[in-house]
Amino acid sequence: MLGNIVQTDTDFPWRNGTFTPAPAFAEFASLFAAAQAFTERDEFDSPESDSAFNAIFDLGLSIRDVDADELYDEVMLNLTDSDVSWRC
Repeated sequence: MLGNIVQTDTDFPWRNGTFTPAPAFAEFASLFAAAQAFTERDEFDSPESDSAFNAIFDLGLSIRDVDADELYDEVMLNLTDSDVSWRC
């Protein structure tokens, strides 16, 4: 588990929330920081940005909705500090 997400709103197809990292997140923090740099520059279509975003996607992350007891695979996740947006 890399952290906990609390959903705060929805902007279909994206969901938004806050992220609290677990200790295991430290191993992957640099991947998210690299992707965040491209997001802040609105650079989404270069080979370098594709590589950064794919490095996160290739982790095979999933999100478990603990209230509905559902697991969502193949998640697209954007993390900026404690703010997170995702789509499943």
